[in-house]
Amino acid sequence: MKCFCPSSWHSFVKVRCRIILSRCSSVWTICCSRIASLTNNGTLSVSECQQLAILLGSAMSWQTSLTFIETPKNHPVIAALRQRMLEGEGFAALLAPALPPGIAADFETMAQVMPPHRALTLSLRLHQLYIENRSQLRRLLGYPLVLAAGSLVGLALFNHLCFPVLISLIQSFERDAGGMLFLHHGLYGLFILLMLLLMLGVLIGFWLRRPTARLSAYVLLIKLRRGRFLRRWLGLDFSRYFSCCLSEGCPTQTTLTVLQKLPKKPFLKLMSWHVEQALLAGESLETALGTEYLDPSLMQLMRTASRSGQVQPLLEGYVEVRQGQLLSQLRFMARGLQLFAYITIAGMILIVYQILLLPLSIMSQM
Repeated sequence: MKCFCPSSWHSFVKVRCRIILSRCSSVWTICCSRIASLTNNGTLSVSECQQLAILLGSAMSWQTSLTFIETPKNHPVIAALRQRMLEGEGFAALLAPALPPGIAADFETMAQVMPPHRALTLSLRLHQLYIENRSQLRRLLGYPLVLAAGSLVGLALFNHLCFPVLISLIQSFERDAGGMLFLHHGLYGLFILLMLLLMLGVLIGFWLRRPTARLSAYVLLIKLRRGRFLRRWLGLDFSRYFSCCLSEGCPTQTTLTVLQKLPKKPFLKLMSWHVEQALLAGESLETALGTEYLDPSLMQLMRTASRSGQVQPLLEGYVEVRQGQLLSQLRFMARGLQLFAYITIAGMILIVYQILLLPLSIMSQM
C-alpha cells in the first residue's frame, strides 16, 4: 500500500491550487478582453484617459504610462497601441482612435499645434466642461420641460375625451353650457395653433442641423439686434474654452487656431476667426474681443485685465459670474414652466370638481 506523508500531501494540494488559480485567471482575462472588445469598441474609458494624462504630465514615458493603466479589460486596446508603436507610427496618430468619441476629435485637432500629452490634458478638460454644462442644463430644464409637455398632453386628452362628456352632463340637467362650449372650442383652436408651431419648429430644427444654417441664423439675429441671451451664452462658451486653453499655457494665437479647428463647434470658429482677423489687423486683444458676435462686457473685462496683467484670473471670474447670471435666467424660465403646468392641472381638477358638484347644487335648490 502506497501512503503519503503530510508534507508531500500539502505540497500536492498547493501545486494543484496554483494550477487551478492560474487557469481561472487566464479564463477571467479572456472573458474581460472579450467583454471590453464588445462594450468599449476598442477605446479607452474617460477615467483611463485621465490616468494616462496624469502619468504623462509627470514626465513618465508612454510605454511606462500604458503599462500602469493596463487592466484585463483594456488589454486588447493597450496591446494594439504597443503593436502600432513598434511599427513606427507616431503616438498622437495611434492614440486618437483609442480615445472615446467625445475626446478623440478634439485631441486630433489639438495634437497638430501642441505636444500630445498637453493635447490630451486639454481635450479631457474641455470634455469635462461639456459634460458638466450638459448635466446642469438637464437638471435645470429636464423636469420642467417634461412636466409642461405632460400637462399639455393631458389637457389635450381631457379636452378631446372628457370635456364632451362633461358638457353633455351639464346639458342633461338643462343647464346653460355656453361657457364650457366656448372653452372647449377655444382649447381646440389653441392646440391646432400649437401643432402648427410644433411642425414649424421641427422643420426649423431639421434646417438647423447643418452648421452653416446655425451660423446663418446666428448672424441674422445679431444683425437684427436680437438673441441677447443666445449671444451671452455663446460668448460664455467662447470665454470658457479660451480660459481653459490659456490655463494650459497656450499662447493666444495658438488658442485661436485650436478654437477654429474644433469639430462641431461652428460658433467658436466664427468668434475666434473674427478675433484673429482683428489681431492680424494690428488691434489689441481687448479691442479684438469687442466683435459684435461676443458679449460686449467681455471687452470691458479684457481692458481691465490688460492693465492689471492678470488675464487668466479675471477671465475665470467672468466665466463664473456670467454663468451664474445665465443659470438664474434659466431657473426663472424653469419655474415659469412649472407654474404653467401646475395651473393647467389645477384648472382641469377645478372644472371636473365643479361639474361633479352640479347635481348636488341642483338638489339643494329643489
